[in-house]
Amino acid sequence: MRVPLATDSSDRSLPASGATSSSTGLPDRLNVLLYTDDPESGGVAQYNHAVVCALVRAGYRVTCMQTRADNPLVAEQRQLGVAHEWIGYHTGQEFTRTLTDTVDAIRVFRSNRPDLILFSDCCPFSNLAARQVALRLGIPYVVVVGFVGAYLARNLDQYLPLLARQHAAARSVVAVSRENLQLLVNCFRLPAGRGEIIHYGRPDRFFQPPNPDVRSRLRSTLGIDTQAVVCLTAARLTEVKGFAHQLEAIKALRANPVWPRLQFVWIGEGEQRSAIESAIAQERLADRIHLPGHRWDAADWYDTADIFVLPSHLEGMPLAIMEAMAKRLPVVATGVSGIPEELGDIGELLPDPATDPAGVVQGLVETIARWADDPTARAEQGRRGHERAQLLFREELMAERTLALVARGLGRPTAAARQTPAPAAATA
Repeated sequence: MRVPLATDSSDRSLPASGATSSSTGLPDRLNVLLYTDDPESGGVAQYNHAVVCALVRAGYRVTCMQTRADNPLVAEQRQLGVAHEWIGYHTGQEFTRTLTDTVDAIRVFRSNRPDLILFSDCCPFSNLAARQVALRLGIPYVVVVGFVGAYLARNLDQYLPLLARQHAAARSVVAVSRENLQLLVNCFRLPAGRGEIIHYGRPDRFFQPPNPDVRSRLRSTLGIDTQAVVCLTAARLTEVKGFAHQLEAIKALRANPVWPRLQFVWIGEGEQRSAIESAIAQERLADRIHLPGHRWDAADWYDTADIFVLPSHLEGMPLAIMEAMAKRLPVVATGVSGIPEELGDIGELLPDPATDPAGVVQGLVETIARWADDPTARAEQGRRGHERAQLLFREELMAERTLALVARGLGRPTAAARQTPAPAAATA
């Protein structure tokens, strides 16, 4: 299936915006546009925020193109000087339009005239039509894919030839984990050796020592005792995050001697919230499972916890696990997608829920009970996780690698991006 596109040959090979200022004769700042289909608070949106802020600080002129959003990330970006262009529909709710809709991409790419587009994609097929516009207009681009699932190649196989051509034309194709990169090769026709890996990273606030005052304050808002063992999950309330497995494990833990001390906090929002609330009420667990909703102060909520739990069916490279490791929490999670690469030899890996759901539940029961009864083991797991996160998952490391990626995409040495100082912070 061919994506419909404008074919005016005069639009091809647009002049670069970063060559020379007609009014001053001095070099303009290089112009980078980040185009994404995650405007909200998911892992890709968090990545986008870190990247556009790093690009501005490195001296680039930066535009973020996404569905209209009004949240703390956008506010901070505006304050720093990031410009925004809005896509005229909600890309998360109308994913299929990102496969065919070119209107906004043509309009903005013509007027903005970026020197480079960084496509930050929730999946390999995200922003397919916009990427084809960039290709037609002769604008160089790089592609960063936040999640890769083999089922997507099966479900959208008619787009694979076009995707392969787009990957071949990209300056770089980036996955966030080794497993995801291998899936791009095996299922999405990316040539072996073509892609690279840049792990996500988290900002310094997640690496700070736990704050006992924050721990006490947030626990009190939920009526949780200071001596309770809190198991935290930070994830969208969707089926793929495995909350049903957690609920089965919690029911089984009622018969365990550690039960009186256990509490569960699930921060996040999603389409499964009503169903999850109903299941909690039906099992009379409302005094044990707490749903504070989406939290922009997520870093503080890790301070409330003693164990981090994530029994997902599918992932890219979950930020929540990096955050838990940085915050010195022991992690029990399913060994799917990029999670084994993320944890290495720390934490507790559970079976794949697709093949052994009973094993996931049993593993949750055994691990939570063991760690709840052994604070020394929890502390040791947390210490080792923190060391690994320090080594691999700091935001400045991700930003450094991404800035180098952008500089290569522009055909310039990394230092060239720093020759022009970043502008003073602009008002919103």
